[in-house]
Amino acid sequence: MVYINQALLAGDRCANDVACLTRWQTSAHGRPEGNGGSSNGHRPTAGRLGAEAGAQVRQQLRLGHRVSLEYADPRRFKAGSWQSGPTLAATQEAEVLAQIEQFLAAHPSTYVRLLGIDSRAKQRQFEQVIQMPG
Repeated sequence: MVYINQALLAGDRCANDVACLTRWQTSAHGRPEGNGGSSNGHRPTAGRLGAEAGAQVRQQLRLGHRVSLEYADPRRFKAGSWQSGPTLAATQEAEVLAQIEQFLAAHPSTYVRLLGIDSRAKQRQFEQVIQMPG
């Protein structure tokens, strides 16, 4: 719990500096800096869900969590003002991944954040930026 609070505070301190935020997100998720957020070494872009994000979706589904998305244009991203996207009703991995791919393709110039939500506790259990505009 303490680690999570410290990580959130560090993220808040970086909110107006995209380079700092990217470094924070990279280190907060245990990835070496510079790999762009996916385990295949490529920056996740529209129409391509990174391997790491796909693994996170599978993990959230295994835990019984709902998967949801949020998005922000570059101005809103800098202000930390995310807009709610869909909470995916599907529970089958292939269908959830397809719906995420469709959302990424429909929002190519926005930041997209993946959420894992424990519907029993009504709490976010996971969040990760899975798309950054080019």
